[in-house]
Amino acid sequence: CTQFLKSNGLQWITYFDSDEFLVMNFLRPEEQRDTTIGNAEQMELRKLLPETQSNTTVLETIRDLEATHNLTNCQTLPRVLVGALENFTCPGAPSRENIESRGIPFDWMSSLRFHQHAEKGDFAMSKYGKVMMKVSELSEDTLAKVPSNIHRPYKEECGRAFTLFPDALFYLNHYIGSWERYNSREDGRRNRLEWEKRAYMTAGTSCEDEVFQWFHRFEHLVGVERAAYLLGGNHTISEPL
Repeated sequence: CTQFLKSNGLQWITYFDSDEFLVMNFLRPEEQRDTTIGNAEQMELRKLLPETQSNTTVLETIRDLEATHNLTNCQTLPRVLVGALENFTCPGAPSRENIESRGIPFDWMSSLRFHQHAEKGDFAMSKYGKVMMKVSELSEDTLAKVPSNIHRPYKEECGRAFTLFPDALFYLNHYIGSWERYNSREDGRRNRLEWEKRAYMTAGTSCEDEVFQWFHRFEHLVGVERAAYLLGGNHTISEPL
C-alpha cells in the first residue's frame, strides 16, 4: 500500500484506523508559561500551528511548517483514549437531534457522540501511538521491507513507538465506542470487563481542541446535501459528486 501511494506521487500519509481521529496538538496557554514542558524545538513548532478556529487542514499545516523547518520523515502520533460516556457534550457541538434531522445516523458519529477522554500522555491507558510518514522520502530499500506493525511500519525511520505528548505536533483520538460496537468485532481479547476499563474516561474533554468542528467545516466544504449523503444519510443528491 505504501509503495503504491508513493508511486502515485503522494508525499505524506498517515497510518491509523477508522476508530481514530487526527487532531492538531494546539499549544495551551499553560504550556507557554511553563518552559520546563517538552522539547524546546518542538514547542516552537507547536506555536506555529494554526488557531483552533482556523479552517487550515493538517496537510496545509505540514506544508507550511516544511517551508521554514526541517521536519523528520516520521511524525509520531500519540493516542488519547476516548471513553463511551454520553453524559457530556461540548458547547457548540451539533446535537443528536441536529444530526438526525439531516438523516445522518448519529450513533455512527463517534467524534460527535463521545467527548470525554483519558489524560493526555497517559501511556498505560492509551498505549502505543501511530505514525505519519513522508513516503516520498523513503528509499526503495526501506519500502521493500515488510512492515512490522501499524504502530511502527518502518522502525529505522521512526525509532520507538512513543513520544512525550508535549513534543507531538499531532495526536489521535482513539474512540472505544459503545459496547455494541466494541463487541461486534470478533476478537478474543474483547470482553465486557476490558470495555468497562476503557469506557469511563473523565480526565479531559475534546472541547479544548474543538474536534467536533470538523462537521461544520465538512458541511461548508461540500454542502449540506452532499455532507449528509457522504456521511451515510438517507439522502439522494440533486447533482453528481
